[in-house]
Amino acid sequence: MPGKHRKPRRRPEHRSAKAAIATAVGVVLGAAGLDVATATDAPPRTADAARVGPAHPVRDAPVGALAGDDPAAQDPSEYVRQVVRLVNAERVGHGCAPVRWNAVLQRAAQRHSDDMATRHFFDHTNPDGSDPGERITRAGYAWSAYGENISVGRATPSAVMNAWMDSPGHRRNILQCDLADIGVGIRFGTGGPWWTQDLAAQVDGHPGR
Repeated sequence: MPGKHRKPRRRPEHRSAKAAIATAVGVVLGAAGLDVATATDAPPRTADAARVGPAHPVRDAPVGALAGDDPAAQDPSEYVRQVVRLVNAERVGHGCAPVRWNAVLQRAAQRHSDDMATRHFFDHTNPDGSDPGERITRAGYAWSAYGENISVGRATPSAVMNAWMDSPGHRRNILQCDLADIGVGIRFGTGGPWWTQDLAAQVDGHPGR
């Protein structure tokens, strides 16, 4: 799955303590606004927006999933639960604590998946110029760090997770131990589904729920 990732982004004032944690798991982070790196992989399209720089989309022929093809298209909540379970299986296997599903991050992720499908774009930054940090903040989550993975054309939770875990940038976001909360947006439709996975850590004292 082509990949798009932006490395984890942090608010500068919250960087020191969490940077130590990040270093312990072998992740190199930059201050907010730095373009640290991007990652690409193979078809269909995936992108991970980690917390630091712009992501670059990679184009290919998406698999596609129609709304009537799967019961989850009518109620994607089970797909959301499956992705969270798969994320936690990977994290526990690599020494990280499980992430917690967060309603505010869920709202941010779902809005982005809906927006990509409706306005026909594939990027971490929407046509209005809002990046993941701005979108997560607007949803009501006070973040100290975040990571975002996106994908289009993978029909199942296992397919999208396998693609993300096969890409260094996406994998880094999923295995970033200090990102404690998660939301997963999925929008079905011709040419999709569109996936957004937002992982984040809260500013101390702001529950963001």
